[in-house]
Amino acid sequence: GPFYLIEMGGGAGRLAHDILTHIRMGPHPEKSASEWAGFYEELRYLGIDISRQFVSQQNQLNSRFVEDGRFLAVEGDASNLPEHPFFSLSEEERAELFAAKGNGAIGVADDGARELNPVQAIFL
Repeated sequence: GPFYLIEMGGGAGRLAHDILTHIRMGPHPEKSASEWAGFYEELRYLGIDISRQFVSQQNQLNSRFVEDGRFLAVEGDASNLPEHPFFSLSEEERAELFAAKGNGAIGVADDGARELNPVQAIFL
């Protein structure tokens, strides 16, 4: 399923732009092209900001990623996820995601293996 990067207070959107540009550019030397393309296809980067101006700037800077469904900035705050089809989680998944947000990542095992089923997300 989708892998979410969630950035709270992303300002003008430069971090999102740099991360998405790097991932879109092509495979990491240790990954096959198909693995890398598969990761990009599953990636969803959600920017949440209380500033309407920053939300607009983030979406404008990252417009090519908005167009291909990889990025969206929305107005909101860290206490809840705004309702939006881009971020389609059940109520239970939504509660699980925000209950664990202080941990930085969700479902990351002690050995570093991802056990993120069904929600995969990292808060930036």
